[in-house]
Amino acid sequence: MKNYFKNLAMLFLFTCLTFGVTNAAEMLSDNELVIIKKENTIVAKYQGFSEKEGYQFIVKDGTKINFHFVSQEILDEFDLASEDFIGKTFEIVYNKNEGGKLIITALKEVK
Repeated sequence: MKNYFKNLAMLFLFTCLTFGVTNAAEMLSDNELVIIKKENTIVAKYQGFSEKEGYQFIVKDGTKINFHFVSQEILDEFDLASEDFIGKTFEIVYNKNEGGKLIITALKEVK
């Protein structure tokens, strides 16, 4: 009976840890709680910012990608609302929130 409870406790602990590490992480962005599902990385050229569309990038094959959220830390380093970075290429690390909106979590200019 001891082994049954020990095994059950281990299974529960393993399940909780696995779910917490692989399926969800929490962060705050623009005063919203965002659940992150999976991290992705792309290289794309910055096209500009629009209130309606968000931060617009285009990848090498011509695909346009709009990001809806960017951390304040990134915006402090890269003022994407200005025209200074239009046409520059970036390596972008991003995630999707539960609503499918894209969130930039890291940004590095590629020269």
